[in-house]
Amino acid sequence: MELADRDKQRQFELRKLELQAASARAPPVVAPRVPTPAFRVESAVKLIPEFDENDVETFLITFEKIASINKFPTDKYAAILQAHLKGKALKVFTELSLTECQDYKILKEALLTAYAVVPEVYRKRFRESRKYQSETYSEFAFRLSTQFKRWAESEKAYDTIAVLRELILMEQFNSHIEPVMRGWLIDQKPQSLSQLARLADQYLAVHQVDRNDKVTRVNQYKPGYGSGKPTWYKPGFSKPAQPMQQVTVEGNGKQPSSSPKFTFSSSGQ
Repeated sequence: MELADRDKQRQFELRKLELQAASARAPPVVAPRVPTPAFRVESAVKLIPEFDENDVETFLITFEKIASINKFPTDKYAAILQAHLKGKALKVFTELSLTECQDYKILKEALLTAYAVVPEVYRKRFRESRKYQSETYSEFAFRLSTQFKRWAESEKAYDTIAVLRELILMEQFNSHIEPVMRGWLIDQKPQSLSQLARLADQYLAVHQVDRNDKVTRVNQYKPGYGSGKPTWYKPGFSKPAQPMQQVTVEGNGKQPSSSPKFTFSSSGQ
C-alpha cells in the first residue's frame, strides 16, 4: 500500500516538472499594441485662444502652456501659431523666410520685437505699476510680481542672483545719465555695471571730440580765424567807426539827461 502511494506521488512530481518545463519553453504573451493617434495640426489649432494684439506676451505664454499640457510636438509650434496670427503679426510672418517661419523661437522673437515687447518695456511697466481702484491689494501684488518676473526673465536674470544684482545696479546707473546716452547704452546690451560704465565713458569721449570738431569748423568760416587778427579784420578794411552820440542842449533852462561833450577847435578861440 505504501509502495503504491509513493509511486503515485513520484508520478505527480514528474508531471509537475514536465508542465513547468513546457511553460518555460512557451513564447511570452505580448499585449496587443494600441495605435497612437496621429498628431493633427488642425485639431491643435482649436485649443489655442484668439490672438490678442494688445497683449502679445500673455498670448504667447498661454500658447506655450497649452502646447506643453497637450504634448504638442515642438516642431509643430510654428505651424499652430501661424494659424492665429493677424494684423501686424501676420505681416511679420510674411516677411520672414520659409526657414525662419518654421522655427518657433525665431518667429516668437520677431513678434515680440515688432510689438516692442523688449526688456526696457517690461522694466517700465514694472516701475510704473500703480494699484487700480477696482483691484484688491492681493491682485495688485500678483500683477506686480508677474511684471517683475517678465522683466527679469527677459534679461535672463530671474533665476540667477548674480545677474539680477547686475541688472538692478545697471538700472540705478542709467537713472543718472542723459536720455540720449541711455538709449544708446540700452542698444549695446551691456551685461554688467562695469561694461555699462566703460560704454558710457566711450560715448562721452566720442561725442566730446565731435563737439570740439564742430566748434572748430564753425570758427574756420569766420574771417581772420587763425591769423592772429580779430575775426572782423579783412584786408583793405578798417574796423567800422562807432557812431557818435548827438547831444542837443536845449535853451529852455532844462538840464539835459546826460552831460554834453564839447569839442574845442584850434581856431584861436
